[in-house]
Amino acid sequence: MKKKEILERWYREVWQNGNLDIIDEVFAPDNDANLALPGVTTTRADIAEFVSTALMLLSDIKPTIIQSVEQGDWLAARIRVNANRADTGEPIEVFSHITARFKDDRIVEKQTLIDFFSLSEQLGQLPPEALAVCLT
Repeated sequence: MKKKEILERWYREVWQNGNLDIIDEVFAPDNDANLALPGVTTTRADIAEFVSTALMLLSDIKPTIIQSVEQGDWLAARIRVNANRADTGEPIEVFSHITARFKDDRIVEKQTLIDFFSLSEQLGQLPPEALAVCLT
């Protein structure tokens, strides 16, 4: 299976179907995964908790890999996530980037960057145009 296909399966099964059991199939047991905070390694339980929390805030999650590049054991991808706020149904669009190293069709190392600022604005956790205000 190609690395992009594995990542697409991850997004489909976990984020669209809520199947947390797939975590053990996609990530090697001794993986060095990072969800959002650089330098902070996350465990399988951390990943499951992060996904469960996100699934409480969002519905109809539709991730799309819009660009990807594979080089050797590595995959880099840009992802657009369209979803709806679970509380109001309002649409949300957020982007993320992932860089992952694979071994035997499993992720052994991963760095993820998610636009949490934009997501927080769209969830109503920050005022509109908060980034523009912060930059002034």
